[in-house]
Amino acid sequence: MEVAPGYEEKIGDSLALLGFKGTIILIEPDEAAANHLQQLYQQIMPQATVKGVRKALQNIEIGIDIPLHVDALVANHPFDDMVIYFAMHGEQASFFSQERQDGTDLTAPIQKLYDAISDKDYIRGILATRMVWKDFIQKLKPTCFIASQYPSRKLKIKGLTKRQNSGFIIIELLKHLYE
Repeated sequence: MEVAPGYEEKIGDSLALLGFKGTIILIEPDEAAANHLQQLYQQIMPQATVKGVRKALQNIEIGIDIPLHVDALVANHPFDDMVIYFAMHGEQASFFSQERQDGTDLTAPIQKLYDAISDKDYIRGILATRMVWKDFIQKLKPTCFIASQYPSRKLKIKGLTKRQNSGFIIIELLKHLYE
């Protein structure tokens, strides 16, 4: 199971190189990103089963939306995205698709959204993101949990330091919960 891949196929590319033939479940709330990645994964892993769940992680119902158990729960650079989602009160469902279209620049509407996010909003987003991941992992009990959060060149170019740092805070908080 891969959570919040957005438009990034890094995990799928790795699985394809390994000749993956199992089932991968993509949890991605952005409809356009989910559709794009599900089709791409099916192309690069033709012998795999690729399922998409178009919901935010906090809205996933274990045993209904996804199986009761998964072998691996993986995520590549998901935490800053989730912090932003919560910091914006979950109001911008297609925010990441809009932001992707900007490339390395921030359009005026996207810049306005970032400018509206206060330090208090970031803190609320960090706490909510930590809680969602902690609860989800405790309920799902995956055999393996692998997540990465690293400096993003795109975020640096865009000058989104608070967003970048929020992801690092989350991974540090989760490290303290899970060895």
